[in-house]
Order: sequence, then C-alpha cells, then structure tokens
Amino acid sequence: MEPVQGYPAVGYVDTGIDPQHKRSCVVTVGVSDELAYSVSLTLGDNRRRG
Repeated sequence: MEPVQGYPAVGYVDTGIDPQHKRSCVVTVGVSDELAYSVSLTLGDNRRRG
C-alpha cells in the first residue's frame, strides 16, 4: 500500500478465527516507532455477497 502523507501504511482483510465472524477491511498507518492508527470497515449482512 502507498504511504499515507509520507507515513507507512498496510491494508489487510481480517478474516477472524470463527467462520461465522464477519470479515473486515483494515488499514493501519504507523505515525512513529511506538504509535499506529488503525481503521476498519465491516459490511452488514445485507451488503455481503457469498
């Protein structure tokens, strides 16, 4: 993933351990050696396909 305003970033899909667990998309941006911000998005059941 491209850096976010110069900060390193990583994006991934969190599938969880339980198969019934809703998958979520996560983006984490490191802003220092000791701090990172994480944002996630999980779609509701009405929007999920397959």
